Parts: sequence; structure tokens; C-alpha cells
Amino acid sequence: NGTAYTEIYVSENGYISFGSTNPGTTTRSAISSTTTGFEVAAAFSRDLGGSGTTTELRSQVIGTAPNQIFVAQFQNFANYGSTQNYNFQIQLAQANDDPSLQTVKFVYGTFGNLTSTTGQVGLRGTTNATYFNRTTTSNWAATTLGTSNSATCTISTTVFPSSGLTFTYTPPAACTGTPLGGTTVASSSTICAGLPVSLNITGSSTGLLGLTYQWQDSTSGGTFNDISGATNETYIALPTSITAYRRRIFCNRNTN
Repeated sequence: NGTAYTEIYVSENGYISFGSTNPGTTTRSAISSTTTGFEVAAAFSRDLGGSGTTTELRSQVIGTAPNQIFVAQFQNFANYGSTQNYNFQIQLAQANDDPSLQTVKFVYGTFGNLTSTTGQVGLRGTTNATYFNRTTTSNWAATTLGTSNSATCTISTTVFPSSGLTFTYTPPAACTGTPLGGTTVASSSTICAGLPVSLNITGSSTGLLGLTYQWQDSTSGGTFNDISGATNETYIALPTSITAYRRRIFCNRNTN
């Protein structure tokens, strides 16, 4: 989402998270988790654990700046309390400090001693409302885009990622100039005071690197004021009186 982080948590449950919030060991399906405050890169997120004395969870920075690669390696992992053998890495590229080239890669190794199970694969933002995930029940080489934050990829004796299979997430194009503001749309045309209503935008610039947002409200019919913490693409409002809402959109936080 174009946000720079200086902290990473590596979870035994098959993912890494970004930001100062520790998801904790109970966050297992990280993409659909209702816990907020961290972003996720999940190679195979579910309730995982060690598969014996050779299990290793390791992170390392390899290469030379400014083209280093951060690697989180999951070696000989299994479903918690079981004996499968999963091997995979999550790799983050420094890419000469160019955000447009900083990829996220899921690199799969050998998978063995398999039973039927599922896991979440993909990326999510600071809440589960923003996600970009994959799904399959039959072929990891032909996954499709998930249509919900709970979408999964199947593992079985015949369905698993081949050794060397790599999923690469490339940043979107960067925004330039003045983004399109669009029109605010409410989830309901009838709104009761004190009850939540979801606000979205149609016709705005979207999917570009560097876009940021600030929701504002006005109860006086005049001045709009920033709503604290309302910096996502969408907003859930709880109006108690007649209130106008709008969303400001910025490209790289300029004044456009």
C-alpha cells in the first residue's frame, strides 16, 4: 500500500507481518483475521508448527546493499500437531531502494507426507478489507485471484506446489499528478442516527502506488475537518445528526 515499515514479525504460522503490532501466535489465518494494525505477506498461512528436530524458522538478509534480499525461511514445517513436511521462503527485495521494483516472492521447496488441508496465500493491508490473494483446489501452477479474504489454496497428496514454484508480487504503477477524486457513495439510502453506514468512492483513481486518503466530515454545512484515523479507502461512519462526508485523495501526499 505504499507504506514504509521498519519492523517485521516472522510468524510460525506461515507469514510475515509489517509494522509495530505483533499479530501473536493465535493469528493463524492472517489474511482474513479481524485483528488490525499490521500488513501481511502469507506464503501458506494456517495453524502450523514443527515437524521434528529438523524444523527451522529463520530470517536472514543476503546480498549487498542497496540490492539485498530479506529471506524468511520455513523449513520442515507441518500442520500443528501433525507430521507433514512443508518448505518455503518469503523474500523481500530491496531493489536499489526503488519502491516500484521492490517485489515480494513466495518460493516453494519440497512438500511431503501430505494430507488434505488448506492455507491462505497472498497479501493483505492493515485490515482484512484490503487483500490480494490466490486460490486453488486442484493446481498450484494455475491459481486464480481470490474473491474473498478467506480464500485458500488446497494441499493434498496430489495437489501441492512443485519445488521451485514462485509467486511474485510486483508493486503497481506509481501515481502521478492530480488523482481523480470520485464520488462518495453510502451503502444505504436510508440511514438511522447512531447506526453504522459504509462509505465508498466511485470514479476515483485506484490501484496506484503512492495514493493515500483522508476522510473528512462536516456537521455545519461548511468547514470539513479530518476524521482521526480515517485514512483507508473506505470508511464506516456512525452519524448522530445530519453529516456530510468526503474523502481527500493524495498522490505521494502532495497538495493535489
